[in-house]
Amino acid sequence: MSSNNIRNLHAQSGPDPDEFWTFEDDFIFMMVMQDAKICTEFLRMVLPKEDFEEVKVYKQENPLFVDPSLSEGNFSVETQKTLKFQRDKHGVRLNALAKGAKQWSSIEMQNWKEPDLGKRSRYYRCNTDLDQLSAGADYSELKNSYVIFICTYDPFGLDEPVYSFQSWDCKNNLNLGDSAFTIVLNTKCSPEKVPPELKAFYDYMNDPMQREGSQLVKDIDDRVRKYNTNDWRVKRMRFEELRREQYEKGLAEGAAEMQERLNKLLILLAECGRLEDAVKAASDPVFQQQLLEEFGLAEQ
Repeated sequence: MSSNNIRNLHAQSGPDPDEFWTFEDDFIFMMVMQDAKICTEFLRMVLPKEDFEEVKVYKQENPLFVDPSLSEGNFSVETQKTLKFQRDKHGVRLNALAKGAKQWSSIEMQNWKEPDLGKRSRYYRCNTDLDQLSAGADYSELKNSYVIFICTYDPFGLDEPVYSFQSWDCKNNLNLGDSAFTIVLNTKCSPEKVPPELKAFYDYMNDPMQREGSQLVKDIDDRVRKYNTNDWRVKRMRFEELRREQYEKGLAEGAAEMQERLNKLLILLAECGRLEDAVKAASDPVFQQQLLEEFGLAEQ
């Protein structure tokens, strides 16, 4: 997008040019995807063969991050954790988790190159599966489970518009039938390869000025602009403060935990008469990790 177009976009939207946040932004994505209508139409676009007659999204516990203009019918009746922060990156971004009559879908905006995208997908699916079944329920009650990544880069370098994954027996070309799917949308795919049903959305992801391509894109952009207004700007600042506070808390807890494990290691080494190993471990992180693993003290 040219610098003139960027300035025009900001001028139309109201916020200062240096503070306009697009759909890719953590907070903006979280807020936009709380709209069940947008969430439903997005899922219909990505998964046209699924039935999405009724989709509800998890309501946020923190009223600071709930749009009062959305009706209560928009949300699931269940209470869901608000912000699940961890020491690593995966807790920073808030997913959109949509519940349908026959499927659950976790939608993730992925802006950085993630070397463990597959394991991230596994982590999300495990969490949603645990929430699906109540105690004593049969496995047959598990609904179709989708983890959908909207990637602003090509994670596999094959220039495919969509990467779809299931569990297969590669030798016998046999589907495991676990009803678990991972869909990766590569918004940086060559334009001529993008399927018609995804074109408007991909165009918008690559250029926020392209807001007229479809009703879904218009609805997303309307909400993006809404959450860039002054009132919501204050809430986003609070969101960033909470992220920073929780991240710093996680770092402090991690450092305290690490120190506790090192103290235990030193005691064990002293009891074994391995003082030379203790001295070496103080200046050799690789050897230190080997000792932690040897004594069963490595971080799990």
